[in-house]
Amino acid sequence: MSSILKTDALIKTIRRRGFIPRSQETFTDEDFLEMATEEINIGLVPLIQRMHEEHLVYDIDVTLVQGKLKYPIPSRAHGDKIRDVAFVDESGNVYEMFRYSLDDLSEFANAYSRVVNRGFYLQNNDIILTSSEYNVGSKLRISFYMRPNVLVLPEKTGQILQTITEWQTDFLSPVSGSVSSIAIGNPSIIQTSQPHGLKNGESVSFSGTDSTPVLSNQNYVVSVIDATTFSIPVEVTTAGTTGSFTKVIEVVTLNFSKLPRNFSQQLKYDVIQNISPNKIVHYDIPCNSINNSTNSMSFELSRIPDAVNGYYICQAEQSCVPNIPTELHPILAQRVAVACLEAMGDEQNKQSAERKLMQMERDAGTFLDNRVEGAQEKIRSRHSPLAQTLNGLGRRNRRW
Repeated sequence: MSSILKTDALIKTIRRRGFIPRSQETFTDEDFLEMATEEINIGLVPLIQRMHEEHLVYDIDVTLVQGKLKYPIPSRAHGDKIRDVAFVDESGNVYEMFRYSLDDLSEFANAYSRVVNRGFYLQNNDIILTSSEYNVGSKLRISFYMRPNVLVLPEKTGQILQTITEWQTDFLSPVSGSVSSIAIGNPSIIQTSQPHGLKNGESVSFSGTDSTPVLSNQNYVVSVIDATTFSIPVEVTTAGTTGSFTKVIEVVTLNFSKLPRNFSQQLKYDVIQNISPNKIVHYDIPCNSINNSTNSMSFELSRIPDAVNGYYICQAEQSCVPNIPTELHPILAQRVAVACLEAMGDEQNKQSAERKLMQMERDAGTFLDNRVEGAQEKIRSRHSPLAQTLNGLGRRNRRW
């Protein structure tokens, strides 16, 4: 079984496989990591994708906006390539969507309106829908191949030692205001003197209220009624006419043995697994605060719910471990060793290293392909006449 190669260990392995002494001055550690990042993207990711076993596949749900047809392909998609696009209605039901070329749009628009209403095409780096008619709350689910992060040395990343959760004021998206009325009842209806700016499901805390009970020392989940009215799940027996509210969020504080000098609150961050397949667990996460004296960082908990002790925090699009299955780490080292030997003009050792690499990549198919040996994959033609009937494509003029 292969061991995870953090970037410092990866460099040592490259040197050993390429017979490269530490005294050589041709390559720096940063050179090795740059070459490794290139080999991942131009060599190993295509190898993984050829197996069609859903490695490196991520999903995001994008809320559809009335009248908007164009939605960008995720910036982290490898090769600007998407795996699939699906429509998710307001009830959470998922429906297949159909891709068309620009040449086909006029042909299908007249004869198959149901198809076109669930269709899309690609143009430049955008997914363009063929209809913007749908119910509020509908989403576009985009599946894509995540581009592995750029490799950096471990000292440029942090490893989580401890997590602490607490409620704090939302400093990234602050919302606060004055209360003009607290109604009797359960739930209690709160009137604000100005538009409150809250959304359903967000939490608030109160201060200075004169109702019974006094709304303090507790957080309340709001249900928005209109721009200046929301309700909270508490029984109020005496009405109030004053006070203030503040939006609060649940924050997780991450403690480290040492914070990297390159970390700052203005950057975005990725959370990386410290176990195979070294997955990017969360990405492009804004930081709420950084405390260099306590070697800690805080994030909104809902953005990194799966961060646990031992995981790595890195600047967005960076990682101290290759974001590929662990068994591919020795192959990555071998690929870089071959590239180094070629650069040094060591043809004899290069040929030997290439033969070894070819054998390693052939063997890689054993564990990359057919990931579920005991269950044969069911094959279904998505666009057969029967499938179209089951998908409701025979019914014209139906809309999302």
